[in-house]
Amino acid sequence: MSRNFQFPLQRVLNVREIIEETRSLELKRSQSRLETEKNQLKVLKERKKEMLSETRLRTKRGDRLTINSLQVTSNYVSQLNESISGKKSAVDKTVQLVEKDRSEVLKASREKKIVEILKDQHLQRYIKGLNRAQEKEESEIGLRIAAKRKTEISG
Repeated sequence: MSRNFQFPLQRVLNVREIIEETRSLELKRSQSRLETEKNQLKVLKERKKEMLSETRLRTKRGDRLTINSLQVTSNYVSQLNESISGKKSAVDKTVQLVEKDRSEVLKASREKKIVEILKDQHLQRYIKGLNRAQEKEESEIGLRIAAKRKTEISG
C-alpha cells in the first residue's frame, strides 16, 4: 500500500481557494476605493472650511467685501456643499460595497474550510489504513518468524 494520498475533492478545493482569493482581491479593491472616496470627501470639506475661514478673516480685518465677491464665494460654497453631498453618497455606496465584498470573502472562506475539513478527515482515514496495513504486515512477518522457529525447533 505504497500509493500516495489523493483527495477525491482536490479540484473542488482548488476552485474554492481560487474563489476565496478572487473575493479577497475584490474586497481589497473596494476598500481602496473607499479610502479614495473618503480622502476626496476630506479634501472637499477642507476646501469649504478654508473658503469660509478666509471670508471670516477678511471680514474681521475689515476688508471691504463687494456683493460680487460675496456672490462668488456663496456660489463656490454652494458648489462645494453639492459636491460634499454627492461624495457622502458615494462613500455610503462604497461602504455598502465593502460590506458586501467582506461577506462574500467570509462565505468563500467558510466553503473552502468545509472542503479542507473533509480533506483532513480523508487524510486521517488514509493514515489509519496505512497503519493498519503496516500492523497487519508486521503481524504476518511475526507469525512467519514464529512458525519458522517452531519448525526449526521441532525439526
